[in-house]
Amino acid sequence: MDKNVYKEFIKAIELKDVFLSKITSKRSILETNNSDINVDVEFKPDFNKLEQKENEFTSVAQFHVTAKNENEVLFEIECEFTVINYIDNKELMQSECIDTYVQNNLPIITWPYGREIINSMTTRMGFPALILGNHKVV
Repeated sequence: MDKNVYKEFIKAIELKDVFLSKITSKRSILETNNSDINVDVEFKPDFNKLEQKENEFTSVAQFHVTAKNENEVLFEIECEFTVINYIDNKELMQSECIDTYVQNNLPIITWPYGREIINSMTTRMGFPALILGNHKVV
């Protein structure tokens, strides 16, 4: 991909909307003493393009967290954020630019939303807040 084309794409793109499009959570009903448990957390983020129209494209960021104590699932949280981007210049709406944007920029845009939901939901489920670190694209 031509770096100058991508640079122009980034300059021209505008964030039109970000919203929570799906959320599910599940907590075990077993009593746990939160200070004595050893929890393994499995975290799976996923970022994909959904749809491309004339001057805009829609993408989704999905976050899935599972916390286990030994073989028992303590809780699961799944959430999905939909992101709509708009661009004035249709010539810059190239699939390669959009794919790069979705893999590099979408995580940075949506990470704070996912982190906040996961943090909040774990405390509402009666567990200590699960704090996700920064997302780094290298």
